[in-house]
Amino acid sequence: MDAMSEAEAGLFRKMLGGGLFELMGSDGSFEFGLNLILLGIEQVIKEQE
Repeated sequence: MDAMSEAEAGLFRKMLGGGLFELMGSDGSFEFGLNLILLGIEQVIKEQE
């Protein structure tokens, strides 16, 4: 989480605290979902610049 921006870290904490990762299933599903979320966040940040 050290390499994440504050927005990314906040989203990660919210998802972790909400138990969302437990619902995702396997590690592969977790990694795919996390990558998808981070790519979406990056795209939004680029659009706002």
